[in-house]
Amino acid sequence: MAAARYHRELGNGFGATIYGDIGAGGAAIDWQVLATLDYAFRSSIFRSAIDLHAGIRSLNFDYTAERARFNVHMYGPIFSATLHL
Repeated sequence: MAAARYHRELGNGFGATIYGDIGAGGAAIDWQVLATLDYAFRSSIFRSAIDLHAGIRSLNFDYTAERARFNVHMYGPIFSATLHL
């Protein structure tokens, strides 16, 4: 398996991230690509932080067994948040 991630700070709490990986094993080959726009909200009152992410993800895997084959390509928007206490 191989993976790479790049994050760039854009200023004022904003950033951009791109991530990709590719691998083989149980599946013949699988891969994913993810690109997000990030925002880091920091609160000095509550001594916490929230990182917000919005972007797009594409995931593909192909699995072949003795008599079955399962080939899936999923893609679409992704939204996530991380709370740091």
